[in-house]
Amino acid sequence: MRETDIEVILERAKELWPEAKARRLIQSYVDHYNTVRLHGCVTPQDMLAGRQAEIHAERDRKQEEARRQRQLRRLTAGTKTFSMMARVDLQG
Repeated sequence: MRETDIEVILERAKELWPEAKARRLIQSYVDHYNTVRLHGCVTPQDMLAGRQAEIHAERDRKQEEARRQRQLRRLTAGTKTFSMMARVDLQG
């Protein structure tokens, strides 16, 4: 967030709460926004630290592994055994 955005929010928040509480609430939001909330699949903090390529590579690896697992499940889904079914006499 830009500093001007924070100041505008602070002015409005001071109408509702004492300034110290308003500052704590806003700082908590800014910290969450920069360090927890994902923008795409990285946080602003990760991007500034230069970890974007590493995070994207890890995400791609996990997606490829999930794709392989789904393909394997689909392939083995058609090969179910029916040995536990009871014998049915259709003759009569």
